[in-house]
Order: sequence, then C-alpha cells, then structure tokens
Amino acid sequence: MSKSAVTSAFLAALVLVVGLWYVKQGDFNDLSPKKVTHNEQQLIGRYYEGQVDDKALTALMDTMYKQSITGEYTGEMVVYYFGDPDTTSSDIKVFVGIDYELLPQPLPEGLEELQIETYKSVFVDVDPSDMFSPNPQNVNKTLREYAIKEGLKSRNIYIEKYLKSGEVRNELAVE
Repeated sequence: MSKSAVTSAFLAALVLVVGLWYVKQGDFNDLSPKKVTHNEQQLIGRYYEGQVDDKALTALMDTMYKQSITGEYTGEMVVYYFGDPDTTSSDIKVFVGIDYELLPQPLPEGLEELQIETYKSVFVDVDPSDMFSPNPQNVNKTLREYAIKEGLKSRNIYIEKYLKSGEVRNELAVE
C-alpha cells in the first residue's frame, strides 16, 4: 500500500471518529432553554441515595417508568436530583416518582409522597430517540450557562420529566 493511500485512509478514519464523537456529544442539536414557573406538584415514588451511575437507581427509574406508561399509575415520571447529577464522585439524593394532580389515598404500598412548592426553572425538551440527541451533561451545562446569562441563581435541583410525547424535559430549578 502506498504512503498516500495509508495517509488517506488514516485521515478518513480520523474524520469518521471525530464526526461520531461530535454526534455523540449532541452538538448538532440547538438547545434553546426557556424559563417557566411551575405550580405546586404532588409526586408519589421512592427516594434513592447513592451514586448516579448505580444500577439500583437505574432499576428504580425503569420500574417507575414502566408503571407510568402501562397505566398502573397515571401521570408522567419525574426524577428530582437534589444536587448535580453530573457529579459522580459523591452520593446524591434522588426522588423518582409520578406526577399526580390528586394523590391516591391511601398511597400505594412502598411509595412515598413528595410535595413540591411553586418554583421557577429553566428547561429544554430533548427527544432521546433523535440520533443527534445531546448527552445529559451537555444539556445540564447549557441550562447552567443559560441561568447565569439570565442572572438567575441555581437552586442545584435538576429535574427530568418523561413526557407522554416521548420527550424528556430537563430542568434546572432557579431563584
């Protein structure tokens, strides 16, 4: 194989790898954060405390999501991170639940209630099925940067809402 053929193959492979990395980062998507004020919310679900990448958190999220889409519980799945979910070096408190207008009484066995007071947030909606969907770290970074640009102070509460449309609304609670 000639030197120019090897160089061409190397450059093609390099362009492919850089292109795939860029797609994985989600930089092709234009994230346009918006501000919103939420009314009080009532959630039923379970608390988790530990590492964000722990299989136990993934299992809890899978269980609650399945229950929300099968109709076992009406409402959309919501995940509240009481801290920065991008920080994997320390434990984080998380509430995984279903958003309810009227809580079932009594609460289903093993589930707890979380009352969320009225709050403001910045958010973006992401379609996870989109090939160019950004990774969560980029989304959260975009939300933090937007809040700073708008002169808003982060409450360090990150929220993921799994909408019935299939999109995921990523939010950062702000003051």
